Amino acid sequence: MYRGQGHVSDHYIAPGGLSMARRDTIMNSSIKLPSNFISDGTLCGPCNMEFAPQQNIIILQCNHKIHRKCFWNLSRNFNFCPLCRQEMGPRTENNE
Repeated sequence: MYRGQGHVSDHYIAPGGLSMARRDTIMNSSIKLPSNFISDGTLCGPCNMEFAPQQNIIILQCNHKIHRKCFWNLSRNFNFCPLCRQEMGPRTENNE
């Protein structure tokens, strides 16, 4: 089902996201960008926005960067990187 444009969730309806344990582990690995951070033009996969100083981001196993908030929303329904489709961990069928 297609619901819009531009986001991975617009193109795929997934049966379940990451397990809660894996999601929590990844969330706890987030880092805060320094106040003097200068963007190199890299975009967050789910929201297509640049990273900015003081934002919390997560660097996935595939080395793609994603906003912490975007990761939380994405991981509720998907268990893969929105850019390269590498799995982030085990899937669960009934995420909240």
